[in-house]
Amino acid sequence: MAERQQDLAEAKQKGDADKIAKRERKLAEAQEELKKLEARDY
Repeated sequence: MAERQQDLAEAKQKGDADKIAKRERKLAEAQEELKKLEARDY
């Protein structure tokens, strides 16, 4: 998760719009997965 946020930050520094969009999508997916896992645990 933190790794994805770091990737996103690096992409933003480089100004690579395509990579930024891709990484934001991946980050959103990772957050959704995390929510599902947490919801299932309780």
